[in-house]
Amino acid sequence: MDRPEELEFIQLMLIGISLTFLLSLAVVIFFLYYQRRLFAQQQTMEQMRIAEQRNRLEAEIEARESERSRIALDLHDEVGALLSTVKLYMSYPATAESHTEKEESIRIKAQEMLDDAVHKLRSISRNLSPENLKLFGLISALNEQCIMLEESGAMAIYFNHNLKQRLGLEVETHVYRIIQELLNNTIKHAKATEIRLQLTHTSSRLTIDYSDNGIGFDPQLKATAQSLGLTSLTSRVQILSGEIEINSEPGQGVHIKITIPNTQTQNSAQYE
Repeated sequence: MDRPEELEFIQLMLIGISLTFLLSLAVVIFFLYYQRRLFAQQQTMEQMRIAEQRNRLEAEIEARESERSRIALDLHDEVGALLSTVKLYMSYPATAESHTEKEESIRIKAQEMLDDAVHKLRSISRNLSPENLKLFGLISALNEQCIMLEESGAMAIYFNHNLKQRLGLEVETHVYRIIQELLNNTIKHAKATEIRLQLTHTSSRLTIDYSDNGIGFDPQLKATAQSLGLTSLTSRVQILSGEIEINSEPGQGVHIKITIPNTQTQNSAQYE
């Protein structure tokens, strides 16, 4: 083979190799671009799915809160007024001629039962729509809840916090309902004698540490979680973009840690 032909052959080889390399590089670049675009689309769809789920949960919980407020108002205005009227009628002093000793005893017992009914009605109304939460904030509402539990004599409750200022009403409402659900679960199911609740607030998050010394449960059992109302609790945590960690086992009580990010305080509203 003559030298010019060798040079031409080498040039053709180099051109072929270069074209093959460029074609391979183009395929790789296209594949990487396609993969990135596909990943971006999947991320967008996942974000849309999460946003849609959060909006649905927010709508459900907002509707539930509105219904609670309506029921609380009806209880206070209608049933509460009726019980107060009955109580007023029964408070008139009885004369010896109109009542025997047995009748008077029954009247006093009925008065006591009516007083108890009025007290329970007010308690239910406060739980459904706690005015204390709206007017004075989360800590005041939780203190009131803890006092009511301790007064029952059923268990001791230790509540500590480092909050100096109020959070937004929406966040405080969700946090209050979360803790209310935890307390209700302990009261109904745990057979506990002691509850510990700690709220720790930093510039970036609010942490809820909750524990009791009750009978505990297996958090991996779906049926148990549903019966304990953990589904509703988890929904509120999701709305707040939070995380929940449940540690429990039968006979060992329960410890629940909830972390909620981006909980800014309101400088104008301070706790004493």
